Amino acid sequence: MTTNLAECINFVLKGACSLSIAALVEATFEITKTWFVEWVFKIDTMLRAGHYYSENITTLPRKKSTRFGYVFCGKV
Repeated sequence: MTTNLAECINFVLKGACSLSIAALVEATFEITKTWFVEWVFKIDTMLRAGHYYSENITTLPRKKSTRFGYVFCGKV
């Protein structure tokens, strides 16, 4: 795992070594800005549809409950 991670980072940094620091910062900013806009749009549409929790949060308990069976945790 560590070797694959190191090889991946080296591959990325080989392309980045020819760029200036300003170009790296600008590229990182643009990628982050794009990601942020996409997530804001997704969250806004979910809230408008009446979903208050992420799809990942609501589907995870269903997957786990079908895998392990139902376990009731509540007041006795």
